[in-house]
Amino acid sequence: MKSLRKYNIILIIAIIAVLFVGCGDDDEQQVSGISTGASTMKESVLSEVEQNIKDYENRYGTGEFTREDYYALSELYKEQGLIRRQRDILEQSYRLYDDTQAFETLQNI
Repeated sequence: MKSLRKYNIILIIAIIAVLFVGCGDDDEQQVSGISTGASTMKESVLSEVEQNIKDYENRYGTGEFTREDYYALSELYKEQGLIRRQRDILEQSYRLYDDTQAFETLQNI
């Protein structure tokens, strides 16, 4: 009788554990579906300037970035009021290309 009670308790604990583990999978799928839907909606709401910034930043990440790209991205940052990012990108241009125009622009910010 005592061993039967012990097995019943173990069985109840196992059933509860399986229920909790089984519930977690559906929640994760629903959450990931919601986040991808939100990110898709967010991307479609981006303004043209924000989309251009994103494109330049992606190109920057690939290493295919020219001196003109640095200037274009710094102007986009300026339009959006992202002064710190503008300064950072101009500093990089100055260091990479010994760019005096970038240095002068930095002086005027």
